[in-house]
Amino acid sequence: MLQVNVIREQRDKVIDGLRKRGLTTISETIDQVLSLDVQRKEMQRKQDDM
Repeated sequence: MLQVNVIREQRDKVIDGLRKRGLTTISETIDQVLSLDVQRKEMQRKQDDM
């Protein structure tokens, strides 16, 4: 399983590798994963501030 920080740091390499495995719409999924990670971090920060 890929870690989110690897996906973020090497986004293009990850997408290219997954496309080679037949995942043609993976770019949209990767963008969703990164967006959800940002939301998770924001929620965690808010919770930590409480």
